Amino acid sequence: MSPIDIFVWNESFNTGLREVDEQHLRLVQLINRVAGKLALDPGLNGENVLGALLEEFRAYAQGHFRFEEALWGRYMGGQLSEARHRQEHRVFEDRLAELMQEAREQPSQEVLEHMLDYLVRWLAGHILGSDQRMARSVRALSEGKAPELVEADAEVPAHEMTRAMIDIILSVYAALSRNTLMLMRELAAGAQRERQLQLAASVFEQASEAIMITDPQAVILEVNDAFTRITGFAREEAVGRNARLLRSDRHSLDFFRGLWQSLLQRGRWSGEVWGRRRDGQLFAKQQTISAVRGEDGAVLRYVSLFTDITAAKHHQQELEHVVHHDPLTHLPNRLLLGDRLQQALARGSRLQEVLAVAVLDLDGFKTVNEVHGHALGDRLLVLQATRMRHWLREGDTLARLGGDEFVVVLQDLQDAQSARPILERLLQSIAQPLEVEGRQLSVTASLGVSFFDGHEQGGDVDADQLLRQAEQAMVLAKQAGRNRIEVFDAAQERLQRGRQEELQRIADGLRADEFTLHYQPKVNMRSGAVVGVEALIRWQHPQRGLLAPIKFLPLIEGDALAVELDRWVLRTALAQLQRWREAGLNLPVAINASARWLNEPDFLLQLHVALAACPAFQPGDLEIEVLETRALDDLLHVAALVQGCRALGVRVALDDFGTGYSSLAYLKRLGVDTLKVDQGFVRDCLEDPDDLAILDAVRGLAGAFGCALVAEGVETVAHGQRLLQLGYETVQGYAVARPLQPDELLDWLQRWRTPDDWAG
Repeated sequence: MSPIDIFVWNESFNTGLREVDEQHLRLVQLINRVAGKLALDPGLNGENVLGALLEEFRAYAQGHFRFEEALWGRYMGGQLSEARHRQEHRVFEDRLAELMQEAREQPSQEVLEHMLDYLVRWLAGHILGSDQRMARSVRALSEGKAPELVEADAEVPAHEMTRAMIDIILSVYAALSRNTLMLMRELAAGAQRERQLQLAASVFEQASEAIMITDPQAVILEVNDAFTRITGFAREEAVGRNARLLRSDRHSLDFFRGLWQSLLQRGRWSGEVWGRRRDGQLFAKQQTISAVRGEDGAVLRYVSLFTDITAAKHHQQELEHVVHHDPLTHLPNRLLLGDRLQQALARGSRLQEVLAVAVLDLDGFKTVNEVHGHALGDRLLVLQATRMRHWLREGDTLARLGGDEFVVVLQDLQDAQSARPILERLLQSIAQPLEVEGRQLSVTASLGVSFFDGHEQGGDVDADQLLRQAEQAMVLAKQAGRNRIEVFDAAQERLQRGRQEELQRIADGLRADEFTLHYQPKVNMRSGAVVGVEALIRWQHPQRGLLAPIKFLPLIEGDALAVELDRWVLRTALAQLQRWREAGLNLPVAINASARWLNEPDFLLQLHVALAACPAFQPGDLEIEVLETRALDDLLHVAALVQGCRALGVRVALDDFGTGYSSLAYLKRLGVDTLKVDQGFVRDCLEDPDDLAILDAVRGLAGAFGCALVAEGVETVAHGQRLLQLGYETVQGYAVARPLQPDELLDWLQRWRTPDDWAG
């Protein structure tokens, strides 16, 4: 007759540490040997066999405990949990010594029964309890968790399921105590069968997991109380019906085919299943189905155990939503967008479809935030997201990357042209004013789009590349005037590479001292006085000759090189100011500042350092010209810079005034010293009455806000006459002088005379 295994090793004993688990398995094997000897060899006597078993236990205790203590000590040395664990080992060793003493004093049968009693209980309490906790601690420390947190976790009482498992193991021992072992030799005894049935019935009814027993055709034979509590079906309603009464429509036929295939081939299936309660409500369950076979191998019953994990699934879905969606608009975020875009590319490649990826950025949103506050700005973003979703088709994706930047993915397009009507509707809807908390707010959008053609490109383009291309096109849309669509193409990318080469050439020219400053005078038409000059950069190119700013400044707009060039202009202009002052010449200098330079966090500090290096500088000697469109993009920032410059004795002029649609409120908040009227209005003022009216209105604004007024682009004496009639006095332009080199400027100063038509 085969030995009896009262303990069968299963996954419940695993700690996840291979060498520890191997030694625990050895302990289980020794317990089964003891039980086998006790049950199947009742004639065992003497100390030889028993002494060998006890010696084997002693060797196990010494080797296994020393290994565990070294392992725990390496990770948990000095912790209370590690000391408690070590104490459990000592208790076991002491008890083992007592058993060896009893082996010499008592019959071997009784000693073996005592040994089995102790070892079973010790195994349940130690391996499933203390060893499991220590193993979890080791794994957590290996993963970088803080030791204090690990120790706190180790002190947490055992989970309810763990305690339940230990109780079951101890119940097994109760069923296999010395009386049970005696009854095992009389398997036909009715009392033993009755006791086992009672135990099984108790476990069946008291289990917290739902238990369902079916015949091989899945007809329900029995259910427990937990089944009724979870599903809502009473026992009388379930028994006799097929287990399909719990089936939902969340799983395909292939899912159930796989389930039955696993049962028939391996006798077991485990996984998550969506079921339907008696009231029709769906619920999620963690289910395990096991086949019970007869001696001939045929399936007699199927036993299904499941727990309700609906709340956990809902919580998981909430966490997934947080991870994959923007918290403000609840649109997909960059992570989910990447996943959807990969799927769309795979589909487009497989079905040879056209796919569009559009990146759009709201124009003017920063001003809304600054003027009305971030709360109102956030509300505007939510409303715009809702509006955009309305214009997209089912299956398209709208995602928010952050700030005021969104991405649209259009799938299943016939060709690239079919995307344009959708994108144009988006731009038109965005541009419509929105009422937010009683305020009318208006923004527009700049949109760049790239295309993937599954027929032509196949798998040659990835998601990141499409996004980068769309972003490049969006930047071009911004630069081209905003509120427009730009399509990426390969030619644009080549132009971008060419731009990088040009940027490098400009940087090389700056280091080679190829740049110079020319100065254009500003004069008072009535008095003829020269009131200052504007420093204008030129590039003395070795091959192309003297280049005007229009030939190179647009290339560096927004680049770090623009800041480097601005700093050079500042240093060079101040050095020239110093030379003029030493020569007895008082000529205030105006310089232009790029948007990138103004955004430097230490802009004012840079300005202060440069001024300190110019001993001749006096307040009012330097004026910084800021484009009106740049000021409106970041109103609060520029207003703060104006105040900082004023504290340093530097004036600030608003350049190209009239092109940025300034409101009176914006102009008042900026507080600039000078308004420079855009030359476009000056050039046509002799023929265009609208330009004339604008010039007159700007003069009134300058007077109202106490700003100096300069008209630039005065090409003829007649232009100056008309401006004088409107009340303008200070002008610059070719009617006065072209931009001059410093030595040419000195000669011009000697020759300058106010035109008679102005002086009269």
